[in-house]
Amino acid sequence: MSLRRVIFFGFMGAVALWFSHPSIFVFPGIGIALSLYYLKEKRGIEIVRPCLAFLVWRASLGLFYWVNLRNIVNNATLYPALLAYWSKGFAPLPLKISQIKWYIYAFFEIFQRPLGMFAVGIFRALIPCWLFFNVSPKEKGIFSSDITHTCYSSCLRNS
Repeated sequence: MSLRRVIFFGFMGAVALWFSHPSIFVFPGIGIALSLYYLKEKRGIEIVRPCLAFLVWRASLGLFYWVNLRNIVNNATLYPALLAYWSKGFAPLPLKISQIKWYIYAFFEIFQRPLGMFAVGIFRALIPCWLFFNVSPKEKGIFSSDITHTCYSSCLRNS
């Protein structure tokens, strides 16, 4: 990874965090996949450059938390409302037969009117599927690690 890409990657991750909370899960997933790829290919020294981008993301996350999130738990009106809103999005654990419906519902919810259009949901689901079967193993690792990291983080809420 060239220094130019590291700077671009670091900047994009830092900025994305301020506009998209899910990027908190996506960028670490990418970082984990890149690190595992470099280790597998025995190119461990190349992990240093992506780590520079990760440090920029961490700094941005720290600043984002300090500016926007640190006082939410003390807000008697906002905190319960946000907790109630987001609690439906976390995977139920420990998994029981009666909770399987949550996973089915969550899967089909992906297709429901993103940006107000059903077609966007279908497009949003089919393009990654197509890409997954038409990319290199390194890129498959990046796709898989994002999904794995997000699901793992979702499960942490209930543990």
